[in-house]
Amino acid sequence: SAIGIVEAKYNIEQNSNLGINLAEQYLVTDCAEQDPGDCLGGNPGKALQIVRDYGVGDEHCYAYTSGSCVHEDLSQTNDIACDAECIGFGKCSNPFLCAFNTCTPPNRGWRVGFIGTVPGDVSSMKRALVCNGPLSVTSSNWWHVVVLTGWDDHDNVWIVKNSWGANHNGDGYDRINYTGHLYSDIVNSPIYFVDNVASYG
Repeated sequence: SAIGIVEAKYNIEQNSNLGINLAEQYLVTDCAEQDPGDCLGGNPGKALQIVRDYGVGDEHCYAYTSGSCVHEDLSQTNDIACDAECIGFGKCSNPFLCAFNTCTPPNRGWRVGFIGTVPGDVSSMKRALVCNGPLSVTSSNWWHVVVLTGWDDHDNVWIVKNSWGANHNGDGYDRINYTGHLYSDIVNSPIYFVDNVASYG
């Protein structure tokens, strides 16, 4: 979600249809001094702090390889487990140690500016979307973080993007009711950043 709002903000600011593709793997692997978490759960605020303070590299430099690390643990009810080959130093990520190369921080990457939070009400979140671009939002009930991209007052829903892919729900997006839905708690902790996305190196 943190990477998603950085990529989206760049596209908006640069009016770019090409887009940038940044490395989620850089954040779920121990690549920075701060640890935002891993594939089993993390903190989008810390993830954005890493992008702000240290930068994040491109996807082609640090490809995402942790897709199969997390699975449902059938031995435990409603539990999630890490595959054995992904576990190391408490990380549920593959690889769990960082392998820097010439096109990842500190050699090259992307950074963001000031990070802010939004009051948890519908009007404030709409204003933040218009003024600052997509938000990173968390549902504790869903145990998931997604990118909030817009809203639809006709149906009273937020429009969110996850990593489902372009074919999910016909357009790659999903809808969550402003109130009354199990995942409506996404209003409790929205995060955004301001200032331009900047490349360095």
